[in-house]
Amino acid sequence: PALAPGFDGPKFITKAIPGDVRFTFSQPDLAVFHGGTVHLPLLHGGPSVSPDVIELQLPFGVTVFSTWNGSDAIGAFNVTNITNVSGGGNVPLNYQRLRLVKGHAEWSYANQAIPLQINIEYAIMGNCSSCVFDHAAVRAYYGVDGTNFKRSDNWQYFLLKVKPRPVVPSVRPSRLHLSFCWASTTEFPTDKAAGVNNIDTYKRLGFNTIPSVGSGYNRPPDTPGELLRPDERQGDAWEGMAYGIVDSQWYSEGFSEPPYGIGCFIALAMPLSALSSFNFSAHDLTPTQAQEEMELWKNALVFHNNTGVIDLSYRGWFYQNDLFLARSLVNYTRPNYFTIDSESFPSFESWVSVGYKSANFNSTRKLGESDSMLATRLASEWIIDLGSTIREIVPDVKMFMYGAKAEYCAGCNSVRLAPLLQAGFGVSPSYYSTEHWLEYMTVHLRSNRLANGNKSLLIPWVSPALSGGCGGILRNESFFEIIAHLFANGAMGFNVFSTDDMYDMQLWLDIRDAIVLVTPYEDIIMDGMPIPESVTLKTENSVVSGMMSSSSMLLASSSLPRGEAVTFQLQVEYNSGWLLCNLNTLQSVAPSTNGTVTWSSENEWGSLLVYSDNTPCHHFNNV
Repeated sequence: PALAPGFDGPKFITKAIPGDVRFTFSQPDLAVFHGGTVHLPLLHGGPSVSPDVIELQLPFGVTVFSTWNGSDAIGAFNVTNITNVSGGGNVPLNYQRLRLVKGHAEWSYANQAIPLQINIEYAIMGNCSSCVFDHAAVRAYYGVDGTNFKRSDNWQYFLLKVKPRPVVPSVRPSRLHLSFCWASTTEFPTDKAAGVNNIDTYKRLGFNTIPSVGSGYNRPPDTPGELLRPDERQGDAWEGMAYGIVDSQWYSEGFSEPPYGIGCFIALAMPLSALSSFNFSAHDLTPTQAQEEMELWKNALVFHNNTGVIDLSYRGWFYQNDLFLARSLVNYTRPNYFTIDSESFPSFESWVSVGYKSANFNSTRKLGESDSMLATRLASEWIIDLGSTIREIVPDVKMFMYGAKAEYCAGCNSVRLAPLLQAGFGVSPSYYSTEHWLEYMTVHLRSNRLANGNKSLLIPWVSPALSGGCGGILRNESFFEIIAHLFANGAMGFNVFSTDDMYDMQLWLDIRDAIVLVTPYEDIIMDGMPIPESVTLKTENSVVSGMMSSSSMLLASSSLPRGEAVTFQLQVEYNSGWLLCNLNTLQSVAPSTNGTVTWSSENEWGSLLVYSDNTPCHHFNNV
């Protein structure tokens, strides 16, 4: 095929290096700070292509904590200084080489992002505002026979930017929900000698909720995993921090072997031959009860075998066991937030159209209830029963279901919006990979806030990468822009997925920057509504989002493509003394007497702005 315009083909072609494993660097530089974690993504993922050895070339004063027990539970690796071992070419002056070796092949899940927890000795490096080192490098390879170690052509170089360790923001959000999901307390290191604490690092980055991953794989109190009791969430670092658990309700690895964690959806999707693999009598059931349970399970398996759809009319032992385990999780942890990440529900249409075919279907039919009405109620009860079970233990817990949308009253898969709200769940749409992502996200998030209003919390899931948790390429937008537009379209917080996509610590700092700027205006987000389209007049190359209350507006602005000039106008009632203030730069404009406010920027890289009679620009300019 013809080459793209302006591209005359590769300049250099070399033979593949046997055993070499490549990292995917989407940008030439990498920011780090003390106590932070960076996940270096490999070009090819999966345990079968895990390297045996990873080696780093870093300046003196930058090292790696050797103990890692993060969200994917990959254990620890051994860190050895090999600066004085011959091989790999000359070591640059004032640099060192570190070798990372694991006891087994699997470094991480999904797309194989290698987590590095960074230890910076500022006493050696000096007080860096942003020190840049241009000989930093990494390589990964198979084989421990020394062949690839001796090579000098398998290093991948990058600019290492050492940033100051962030401080705890002076003003912290009290109403927004700011968290990661599918992460854990051990995402960041704790090392008393190095002066770092995992919870403290979350707080320094602006988060106000500590996550706990994969809760459904655990069965507390006997096997709590990384779950924490309230008495384990004490101390200065925990002050002002909430605790949230993420649970793949009805679907986990727990069903495969004792102690039988949450896993009803696995049990209901097995082949009929599975009927002989489970002994109900071993779970304190009488022979009669065990036979009844076997019949319910058989009905569900026959239904799934014939339709390919989970039987949502099943209410047998596995269903009840999941509710029992959910109750155990909540009773053990007493969380502030409970998030359900279950993507195995059948679609609403597929379940309603075939539900009547299950032999379990008619057992709870009410007088005059049609097949479709019964199917809808049975699907809803999965969420209603769960919500009731959780709130029996912690009445004020805030609950979410991944993928739930308020727009079009969509709800989530088989469960419509009304029963979700009835059960006390908030709205949690997902915005991952799509073309023209920023335009797509702003339109649909705004639509969700308009449909949801202030009835429940709106907490979207977002990712800095295109694929969301699978090592996708970085978006065109900065992560600051993503978070800014979330808030300016009414998101009452966020869940970021996943840590595997945090392959530059600048992403963590982008999140912090957005949180710090928006925190003084969280009441606009929580109590206001999206700005009417008649107020915002956009140019073709811009994306402008906004929330408004009775006394002020919060806006986010981006250009398409990034870095281009942008102009937009607000048509508002004239208020003398009001300013449209750029919170990033403290530049401002006043409204004209006809109520038009015109904002222009020659190079727009993502801005948060506030329109009010009391902004930082008033104080900066002594207005």
